Amino acid sequence: MLVIGCGSSEINPQAGVKPTANVVPNACSLLPSAAAATALGEQPLPPVYTVISITSHPTVGQCTYGGPSGASIVVSVFPKTTLTSLASYLAGATSLGPARLIETSTAGLIAVEAGGSTVEIVLDAAVAQDQRSQRLVQLAAAVLGSAASLPQVTAAPSAAPGASSTPGATAGAPGTRINGATAAQTVQQTDTLKFQPSSTTLKAGDVVQWVNGSTVAHNVTFDDYPDITSDTMNSGDKYEVKFTQAGTFKYHCTFHPGMDGGITVS
Repeated sequence: MLVIGCGSSEINPQAGVKPTANVVPNACSLLPSAAAATALGEQPLPPVYTVISITSHPTVGQCTYGGPSGASIVVSVFPKTTLTSLASYLAGATSLGPARLIETSTAGLIAVEAGGSTVEIVLDAAVAQDQRSQRLVQLAAAVLGSAASLPQVTAAPSAAPGASSTPGATAGAPGTRINGATAAQTVQQTDTLKFQPSSTTLKAGDVVQWVNGSTVAHNVTFDDYPDITSDTMNSGDKYEVKFTQAGTFKYHCTFHPGMDGGITVS
């Protein structure tokens, strides 16, 4: 049974995660457990609540629902913020009436205004993009308490600029996935929702290994290079890429906005 409450000790006592600040409305009070289960296609584990800092938004409350198969939902609350003020953050989003929707090959995001704040929902589930979009709309409607104001999605909307809707469609990936190689650099994924280190410099032929040492799911997403984007990484998972092409390559975790990193290869 999900434990959803507004007190920090009530949200997920098993994880021992305590928020560093109060964000209203509380992210874990917004999404009914039944809606989360429907979107994931399975009953989620108890949600984890954290408060993180995103550029220009020092206190963003997040509630993460993880499914046993690795699917995830992350609900983020940007307090006292409107969709208009987040226009640059949501650049490339498709307008769905009062919502903004972004889809990539690995995850979808929907943002709506609720309770005087902006609520963003990220869904990573192994379903077709149009089905994921439909589930995101249903999640947003559950947060708003009404489906009447949100149109139904019948086809996948355009992806954000630089994103690919077909895994493996982008040519010229700067590296390849490998397993079991000696890494020149190890990047930790942390409970503070950071990549450590966030910036890595390599030589062509070097290997980077990402390790999820945290209690929540993460991923390594290169929007321009889906060939080297990871699957969902649960606690203890490792992921490796051998970089063979010079350049600077940005990546992020789609579950946790503001969790960004970069690889520079010479």
